[in-house]
Amino acid sequence: MTEQHSKRRAGNKASSASGPPRRMAGSGSRAARRRADPSAGKRGLRASKKKLPADPKALAQGVFAHVDPEGIAVGVLKGDDERLKLRVWELLLAYAYGKPAQYVEATGPEGGPIRMVWDIPAPERERAEEDKS
Repeated sequence: MTEQHSKRRAGNKASSASGPPRRMAGSGSRAARRRADPSAGKRGLRASKKKLPADPKALAQGVFAHVDPEGIAVGVLKGDDERLKLRVWELLLAYAYGKPAQYVEATGPEGGPIRMVWDIPAPERERAEEDKS
């Protein structure tokens, strides 16, 4: 084996150990290559160098500066996902009219006020003071 040939083989071994084998052009469909390489779909997404605001309201305002929130909400409500439509509808109603107050019945069995009885013994120091007087 010549010196060039042995260097080439050593280089091929090093490159094959550093990552997945390279595919030949035309080997398999594009979808098959995407399934084989799970990071292929994420290549278009890049992390932003900008720091996110700590205030959620500022984050929402920043996003709304770039998109039409009303159009997106209408698009979601016209979509096919019933659960998502219901959740968006509930949020929009809560934003527009406020959350409904929770009604709690606070009457006794005959319609009068509920009588609270606290049957908790007093602390030792308070009982000692009552005994002295």
